[in-house]
Amino acid sequence: MRRVQVIERVQPLVRRWIPRLTRAAGIVLSLGVVALIASIATTTARASLGPHVVDLHLSADHAITVDLGPLGRLVLDSPAPWPLGVWADVGEIPAGLSAVDSPLAGLDADVAAYAAFFSQPGATLERAAWALGTALTARTVLIWSLLLAAAALWLFLTRRRSTALPTPRRPAEGRLAVATASLAVVSLALVPAVGLTQRQADQGTPSAVLASIAPELSSVRLTGRLAGLVENYGGLAQEAIEDNETFYADLRDAVVTAFQQDTALAPSRPSAPPGVFPRPTLSQVPDVATVLLISDNHCNIGMGPVYAAMARESGAEVVLNLGDTTMGGSSVEAVCVDALADHLTEVPVVVADGNHDSTTTGEQEAARGWQVLDGGVIEVAGLRILGDRDPRLTSVTLGYRDYTTREELAQGLEGAACAGVAEPGTPWALSADREGWVDILAIHDPFVGARVMPSGCVVLELTGHLHRRVGPVQEGLGLLYVTPSSGGAAAGIIPIGPLQADATATVLRYDRANKRPVALREVRMTPDGAAALGEWETFPAMPTQPVVADLSARASD
Repeated sequence: MRRVQVIERVQPLVRRWIPRLTRAAGIVLSLGVVALIASIATTTARASLGPHVVDLHLSADHAITVDLGPLGRLVLDSPAPWPLGVWADVGEIPAGLSAVDSPLAGLDADVAAYAAFFSQPGATLERAAWALGTALTARTVLIWSLLLAAAALWLFLTRRRSTALPTPRRPAEGRLAVATASLAVVSLALVPAVGLTQRQADQGTPSAVLASIAPELSSVRLTGRLAGLVENYGGLAQEAIEDNETFYADLRDAVVTAFQQDTALAPSRPSAPPGVFPRPTLSQVPDVATVLLISDNHCNIGMGPVYAAMARESGAEVVLNLGDTTMGGSSVEAVCVDALADHLTEVPVVVADGNHDSTTTGEQEAARGWQVLDGGVIEVAGLRILGDRDPRLTSVTLGYRDYTTREELAQGLEGAACAGVAEPGTPWALSADREGWVDILAIHDPFVGARVMPSGCVVLELTGHLHRRVGPVQEGLGLLYVTPSSGGAAAGIIPIGPLQADATATVLRYDRANKRPVALREVRMTPDGAAALGEWETFPAMPTQPVVADLSARASD
């Protein structure tokens, strides 16, 4: 009996609310369709193609069209659901990327950007798709929210007005549901109609050269002068790309072979040179970490798999990038970061950006999961690492800019380093408690670190910037090692294509328990594709009084 009574009470509520909920759901979904169609018609995004800025627009012709202006267009079938496509307008090289002191330097940077794109086009296309998808989602949510708010306001005002009328009217929800559904149907019908008339002038002809490069490019069609250029010169470009890929694949194999053939080598440097304070006995059982040091890659996009092989073969627990990953820190150089990040996936990467990087570079690195040093102490693989970006931007693409001075940056780093040290200024060998000491100061410019090391709060300073080796030597109340360029950058040489100069990465062994570096060895690579491991070299003893390291060219080892 009670069950029957409950059912009798609930049935009127169900009959009343189900139609209302159905109409409400129809309104919400219909407005969502309208918002999506409106967003497709109006969404734009900005990406890069080599040194160029590209404006992206969604289209309804189910094709991806890259408009190169007078040269013609590149057209291929869209992988998106029918009828969605993309129209990409390739613009000029931004003025900020060409206003440099040396036009030749600017051209060098542009060539590097082109080379980066054509060697790793997938990364560029992925970023473009992500930018357009993000913009479309954001705009759809915004328009949908505005339409829902407008619909709610209309229902509220209509209901108030209808209650004042002497005769009942059709429910406002019903009228709105019919209107929004009709609008959604019309919007959906307009999309293919627009697509049939949208930019159908010349769909181009297939390219035999592109089809020979990769089967998936067989559907690409070219128009205008671009078709002739690709057919006549595309083969030469493809040969250059293949030569580059072959060189770095062989170099990676040479690195792997060098590690596999390695035998234990005795240290070549005495542990305590004459005239320095003798090394104290170990207070704890050694706990040794392995760190791979790279620096000054300068957008050598071929080195990604080589670094990954080094990290794997050396057993590195962290890769420490000491800066100048890019040529000029511009947004279009994200490919310089991606080319390394795509391969360095097995170990954490910590980076101290250099004077050829920028805040944009740091954002790109952080987006790839790298830990970008920003003036504080972080702990990675049991190591306390301190660092920051370079205080300057010295770029062939973005000019010269000071973010702060070396002195101001050094003061901030010293404060962060000494925050956990009980007695700053006490030599390491005489310090009763070293737990608060920073293990590694990672900074691109050694002249910045030279202002921090006398604090007696940092064990080891690691830097790049000079494109030559210095050390390991005593510096301040700690130790210093300046690594050469691991990307093969040298004076007058831009690392595009196979190596044109020697490249050097470094494997560091550091005792976490006793807070002291144990040894290092260099991985040396040459333009002929050879790779060799240097001998293990120990570090000098920690100084008992501040030492000024010689950073001049004559100090290079």
